[in-house]
Amino acid sequence: MKRFKQFLDDIIETKDLNQIEPFVKKNVVHFFDSPYLTKYYQCLKPFQLKSNESKLVLAWLAFLSGDFMSHYMHLMSIKFDELEDVMKALYLDLKSISKLFGTLEERYQFSLESLKYVEKDDTFYKGNALAIHANLIFLKGEIRKAAEYFEKAFEIFFREQLYFQASVAISNSLQDYMRLGEFSKVIEKAQHILMLTSEFQSDDKIYWEVLGLPLGAVYMITNKPALALEWLNRAERAIDQMELVHMHGSLEIYLFKTYLLMKDNEKLNQFLDKTCHMFDHMHIETMQTVIGYGKIVSNHTSINVEIERMEQIFLERENVRPLVIESIAYLNNHQLSNIEFVEKMVQLMDGYRYSGDIISLQTCLLQLAEHYYIKNDYAASKLLIEEAIDNYHLKNIKAPFYLYDYKCFPLISKIDKRIAFGEFLRSKLTKTVLTQTLLPEFVAPAINPCGID
Repeated sequence: MKRFKQFLDDIIETKDLNQIEPFVKKNVVHFFDSPYLTKYYQCLKPFQLKSNESKLVLAWLAFLSGDFMSHYMHLMSIKFDELEDVMKALYLDLKSISKLFGTLEERYQFSLESLKYVEKDDTFYKGNALAIHANLIFLKGEIRKAAEYFEKAFEIFFREQLYFQASVAISNSLQDYMRLGEFSKVIEKAQHILMLTSEFQSDDKIYWEVLGLPLGAVYMITNKPALALEWLNRAERAIDQMELVHMHGSLEIYLFKTYLLMKDNEKLNQFLDKTCHMFDHMHIETMQTVIGYGKIVSNHTSINVEIERMEQIFLERENVRPLVIESIAYLNNHQLSNIEFVEKMVQLMDGYRYSGDIISLQTCLLQLAEHYYIKNDYAASKLLIEEAIDNYHLKNIKAPFYLYDYKCFPLISKIDKRIAFGEFLRSKLTKTVLTQTLLPEFVAPAINPCGID
C-alpha cells in the first residue's frame, strides 16, 4: 500500500502525462485495494487524463471522494464500446451505485449487465461486481442474498490478496447476517478471520479491525454494552485512520445506542460532539440524520432544531429513512412531536418482516407498543410486546428493551418478569433508579396496572 503510494507520488512529480497515463492504466486494481482513495484522487485530479481506462479510474475515485460533479463528467466522457469486458463491468458497476443514473431498479439492471461481462472472470473485477450487486440487493430488501453475494466477493478478494477489499466485503456480509439475527455465525466467522489475519504485516492488519463493527453491533443488540464498546472503539480507530467515510453512519448509530444502554449521557455527548465536528461541514444527508438522532436521544441543547428538521423530512419525503421514522416515534412517545407516524411505522415493519431484518423490527415493535400504551390501548400494546418478547428469547435481541425509558415497562414486566429481573437488573442503571422504577412492580405482583390478564 505504501509502496504503491510512493510509486504514484514519484510519477505525479514528473507531471508528465506520457508517464502518468500508462501508470494509471496498468495499475487499475491497485487504486481500489486501498483505503486512501481520496489521496489518490487528489494526486490525479489536476491532470487531464485521456484514455477511457484512466478516466474510469478517475470517475471512481471522484465518486468515492464525494466529488459527484467530476465523477459524472468523467463517466459521461468515456466511450463504453471501446472498453474491454472487465472494464465495461467496472463502468456499469459505477453507474449502478450512483444515484445520478436512475432509480434503484434501473441501477439494478446495470448491475445485472455488469455481472454478464465478468461471468468468465475470477479476479478483482468479478469480486467488485458481486459486491456492488450485493449493495443493490440489500436495498431491494433481500438481506440474506446480499450477505451471500458479499461473502462470494470476499472469497475472490481474499484469494487475490486484495485485503482491503476483502475486509470491507466481509464486514458488510457480517452486518447483513447480524440483521437476520444470526449472531453466533457473525461472532464465529469474525473471530476466525481475525485469527487468520493476526500474523499479517502492519499495513494489512489495520484493514481487519473494521470487523469490530459487526462484532460490536452484535454485542450491543444482545445487551453486552461493555463488549460492544470495546469492539466498536477498535472499529472506530481503524475507520478514522483509514478515512473510510462510507463506513460512517452505522458506526455512529451503534455507538450512540451503546452509550444509551450504559446510561452514559456524558460519553454520548462527547462522541456526538466529535461526530458533529467531523461531518457538520460536509452536508452528507445520511450523517445529518444520524447526528440529528443523536441530539434527540441525548436531549442536546439544539434538540429543537433537530425536531423541526426530522419533522420536515418525515412530512416532505415519500421514501423516508428508517432512522427518521424511529426518531419521530421517539419524539411522539416523549410528547415532543405530535406528527402521526403509525402508518409509516407499520409499513416499515411489514418491510422488515419481508426482508427478515428482525433487529430493526424489534425496535419498531417496542416503539409502537409504547405509542398504544400511552393512548391507553393496552390490548394493541400487549400484542406488540409479546412479539418483541418472542424475539428477545428466541433470537436474543435484547437491547431494544433497554434503550429508551418506556412507560409501558410495567406491562412488559407483567407479561415476562424475566426481562425485568434478568437483563434489566444487570444493565447500567443506578440503584436509585432501580428502586424507584422497578422494584415496586414486584413487591405487589398481584396489582394489574393495565387491566390485562
